Amino acid sequence: MIKTIHVSTVVFTLILFLARGGWYFFRADKSMPRPLRYLPHLNDTVLTITGIWMAVLYSISPLDQSWFLVKIVALFAYIGLGMYAFKEKHLYGRRLVAWALALCVFFYIIGVVRTHSALVFF
Repeated sequence: MIKTIHVSTVVFTLILFLARGGWYFFRADKSMPRPLRYLPHLNDTVLTITGIWMAVLYSISPLDQSWFLVKIVALFAYIGLGMYAFKEKHLYGRRLVAWALALCVFFYIIGVVRTHSALVFF
């Protein structure tokens, strides 16, 4: 049950990130709908709680499992790139690149989790 909730929030995170990016970068003339401003934060909170819960439940430690440490580091990279992408003070092109890189990191995290290896593409 907890894994189903976690995986569902991962999918919803991707949908919301794509929707926010699409609206932000390609519909800049319109203000973003209210749900797109607060739902990602609510969803990511549930995602974080279920992730920590599963790590405790399955006794997964970043000190014991290198793939889990890589996932956590990549998660911080995803968050940082996403924050940069949605800040108005940065240049449009750089924000768009940060958004695209955040998507790449997102899929890298999925690969790390599925393979339990940091070398997903090799």
